[in-house]
This record gives sequence, C-alpha cells and structure tokens, in this order.
Amino acid sequence: MFFKKKIKTIDTELNELSQLLFLDQEGSFPKQKVLISIPNDNSIDSLKLIDDYLESIREENELEEIYNSLVLRLGAYVGEVIKSNSKKDYHWYDFKTAKKLQPSIKDWEEQIGTAAILHSTETGEMTFPINKVCKFIDNGSVDSLYSYAKIMI
Repeated sequence: MFFKKKIKTIDTELNELSQLLFLDQEGSFPKQKVLISIPNDNSIDSLKLIDDYLESIREENELEEIYNSLVLRLGAYVGEVIKSNSKKDYHWYDFKTAKKLQPSIKDWEEQIGTAAILHSTETGEMTFPINKVCKFIDNGSVDSLYSYAKIMI
C-alpha cells in the first residue's frame, strides 16, 4: 500500500506573522501608531485602513530599510483576511511547495513577493498577497488591497 505524502502548509507561521504587524509597539515602521490603531479583526474593511496607511508611507525614505519586514507582515495579514472571509479552502504554502502544486509557475523566480502563496486545493486557484503589497508600494492605490481581497473572496 502506498501513502501519499501530505503537503505541508505554512498556515500557522503566516497567521503568526500577520499578528506581529499589530504587536510591534516599538515603532519599527513609519507611523506605527496609525498602523497599530487599525482593527486586527481580519475584516475586509480593515484593508481600507491598510490602503490608507500604505498610501501615506509608500514614498518615505526609510521604507527601504524595513521593506521586507513590512511587506511580509502586511501581505500575511491580507492573506489572512482573504482566508477568513472566503468560502474557498485557501492555505499558505512556501514558494518551493507552491511550484509543485502549480506547474504554471515552475519557471518563476523566488522573490519577496512570492515567498508565501495562498492556494486553494479545491479550485486550484493561487494568489500572491505579499506580492500585492509590493505592487501597492510601487504603484499606489491603483493596486488597492481592499479591492484585491474583495475580488479574491
């Protein structure tokens, strides 16, 4: 008898990472007081406030120093909002595992935006919340996290 190896998710790790966004009281990010005042409730509406926050800091000089930490935490939160509000069975996977689940991305290069990916085993759908945060920082509100989550849900 053969046993199919269970594919490991990183759901717990990304949920914990999303919570760090709101627990950091030491001012690691620009306008930290604004950030931690956003309700940590995984609501779609909280993403409107995240959009406003990002728009207010996206061109700050020190953003480069904290870029990876900021986009990972914000992306994890956006993904958790999608998971919490969707009827789809999304799970987080690291890039290497996601490439096995979705051969269409096998030639993609790993980068900060693809470090963790949401994938629905039910529908085969894959989405990149961390990358969407990167795009918002680059392009502004045209890449709204709120609108993105509404579409994904």
